[in-house]
Amino acid sequence: MDAKSKTIDCLFAKICKHLKSHDKELNQNFIKLTTNFDRFKFIWHIGFIGKELDLLFNNTNFSPKDATKASAFRQEGNEQFKTKRFFDALVKYNSSLQFSSASQPENNLALAYANRSAVFYHLNEFQLCLNDIESALRAGYPQKSRPKLIERKLNCLLRLEQYSSGIEFIKAEKINLSSDVCQNFEKKFKTASADKKLTPLEQQFYFENYGHIDLTITSPNPKVACASKSIDIDYSMERGFFLRAAKDIQVGELLVNEPPFASVLMAHKIGHNCFECILKLNPLKMNVTYCRQCCLVAYCSEKCAAASWTHTHKYECKYLNFLINQSGLSHMEWLALRVVLKAGKSYLLSLKPLLEEYEQQFESSLRDGSCMAFAEGEDKVYSSHSYLPIFNLVTNSQVRKLNDLFRRSFVAFFLVKLLEKSDFFEADSAEGFKENQWFIGGLILRHLQSISCNAHEVAELHLSNAKKNAMAESSAQGIGAGIFAILSLFNHSCDPHVTRNFRGSRCQVRAVQNVKKGEEIYDNYGVLYAVNELKERRHKLKDQYFFECKCVPCRNDWPLYDKIESQLEMKNNLKTECIDNLAVS
Repeated sequence: MDAKSKTIDCLFAKICKHLKSHDKELNQNFIKLTTNFDRFKFIWHIGFIGKELDLLFNNTNFSPKDATKASAFRQEGNEQFKTKRFFDALVKYNSSLQFSSASQPENNLALAYANRSAVFYHLNEFQLCLNDIESALRAGYPQKSRPKLIERKLNCLLRLEQYSSGIEFIKAEKINLSSDVCQNFEKKFKTASADKKLTPLEQQFYFENYGHIDLTITSPNPKVACASKSIDIDYSMERGFFLRAAKDIQVGELLVNEPPFASVLMAHKIGHNCFECILKLNPLKMNVTYCRQCCLVAYCSEKCAAASWTHTHKYECKYLNFLINQSGLSHMEWLALRVVLKAGKSYLLSLKPLLEEYEQQFESSLRDGSCMAFAEGEDKVYSSHSYLPIFNLVTNSQVRKLNDLFRRSFVAFFLVKLLEKSDFFEADSAEGFKENQWFIGGLILRHLQSISCNAHEVAELHLSNAKKNAMAESSAQGIGAGIFAILSLFNHSCDPHVTRNFRGSRCQVRAVQNVKKGEEIYDNYGVLYAVNELKERRHKLKDQYFFECKCVPCRNDWPLYDKIESQLEMKNNLKTECIDNLAVS
């Protein structure tokens, strides 16, 4: 058995074997439970499982920053810089940052940022140079070397024609500069022909450096954030919540431009894509930075690094190597944890009575359109940043098999143990600790079910032959997963009306067919009539999404693309034979 599957799967098999030999009535007791909170509480009370998980997490290892490696890579970068091999120098300085921290004796973090800023300056990437200078100063760059860094920043401001900023910076840093240097720069700035105010220091990485594509929704929907006025949310008992055309929609129209509520980067892309926004990392065009505690994850900017640490990574960091390389946890299961972390414990506990009542009322029976107010605020806006639409997604608990629910409950307990070891529940009282674990575990269990039916793969385009720019032979490859409030409302058709594209983790939905006002707008769930046989499509949809597709291509058994020509030829031959056999009157 490979390393990726052995930990969770083997431990689950061991637990099931133990329980079968010790508790004959466990299955019957578990199957009677109707809410995810009760299911999680049930498995939490099986002490044997908790002990096994404690032992598992107590034996995991954490690899902290390494001052020796950080210093060595920085020195290698310096050698590359001296010979003007700037790209090689960038790579080395990035490696130094990966292993650096501000607490190291040499303060490798500040020194690596400062040295990398020199590379960006020589590459005429003055905005990136400024960003690195600011990072070096924040990290405690040595006072004795500060003047050369200040002069580099002033030169960048000159080259970017940010004259007002330059004059203000001179005033603030006069104490660190000689009078001659101050006077020289003041003269340069004051004699400049114009005071042009360009873009702020925070850059729009992707759109400025990879080609601008207009992703502006021309007519924003006041009730559905990140969507066009062309769509409305509707409800029926048969379809659930779904999207309908509020007006005639034309091919090519941008209908949705939505960030995920939560997302996760696949393990094999860690270090290649931003761990927060999932953009592909480009060291020549980004201020690539790293987690300040571990050596595993990289970010496209300090902004993404800070957001990641605040919301999710601080609870995953010490166990990340175990999660991605040893635990066997899938990225979709990881995403369930991310949903709870992104929402935040305080916010979730404030909703506890509402969410528990919802589970009790609707999980064991059919829902209706009033089952939950998923729009928030005085204006009742359906927001992609709100947790309630994500909580409200269907779980299909009622039709899942016993083993499926029990395994997901076990995975939820595994993730709650991770949170416990990461001090997520640290501030809770003794009684609150237990109650909060049950509540958070129940939410994770709910999302482990809803994500399997509602999450979307995040993909990026890979060229099969970059030299020839062979777009015709390119393919979309999965790099992560996200849960989206609006995307989750699209129902499936094997002949969809829309297509999805990604910029990092942010998804754009465009029409590929005209849709008349009042018609439902369909996406697809990974199967298309043109490339998948009817039997294959129905099997996958039934197995994962628990429904039998009755779209037009399925009802009429439309042919695959490669069979259309042969069927047309057969029909034409039949038509010719019929004409030849007509009796002449």
